[in-house]
Amino acid sequence: MIQKAIRKTSDEDFSSLSIEEEIISKKKEYIPESKFSGPTTHLFFHELENRSLDQDSRLSFLVGVFLYILFIVTFPLIWGLLRLSGVRHTFTSYRVNGLYGQPFEVQHFNIGIYQDLTVGNPEPARIQKFLFRSGLYKLPFSKNLLKGQMCLKGPQPLQNSTAQKYVRRYTDFYKRYAVQPGFISPANYFIEPGQSISPDKNLKAELKFLISKLKS
Repeated sequence: MIQKAIRKTSDEDFSSLSIEEEIISKKKEYIPESKFSGPTTHLFFHELENRSLDQDSRLSFLVGVFLYILFIVTFPLIWGLLRLSGVRHTFTSYRVNGLYGQPFEVQHFNIGIYQDLTVGNPEPARIQKFLFRSGLYKLPFSKNLLKGQMCLKGPQPLQNSTAQKYVRRYTDFYKRYAVQPGFISPANYFIEPGQSISPDKNLKAELKFLISKLKS
């Protein structure tokens, strides 16, 4: 099943699949029960859950405080530049599913995902491209870090409709709702600068990151 899932979720052909099989045989006796569908024999879920939940909550809180202060300080400048660029709405808000499917609302700076949020120009403004490439558009996520709804590293929060689509597609292997969303995505290790990013590429990159960790 794990071989089938890897082929389904990755563009690359991962070699040495017997490594995963060997690890599964060694870990089966203590892999915890999933709240969704029985024993979590899928190591991707098991490892991602550990990496998400075992992080020091104090560190996440301190980083959240720093990022929230940075958000407050830079907000007037970013707001002004977005307005000058003709952006109607400063923020994009949507609901996501967090740990064990608990819904919460996230908010980030408008980076031109929806064309109707920018006046007279279907393309993202320069400031929006800068916010996206620098990652500064995520600064409002600091509020979710402070509330404990997100961890430092984990799968990126997706809008409910998008997340449901991909959870159905990766049903046997990608247990997205069973871990906390992260401020930093493992996909950042595999997305090249300037490369276009889609939810599908993010999911595959996160999967590649965790499989590489299992083999190391």
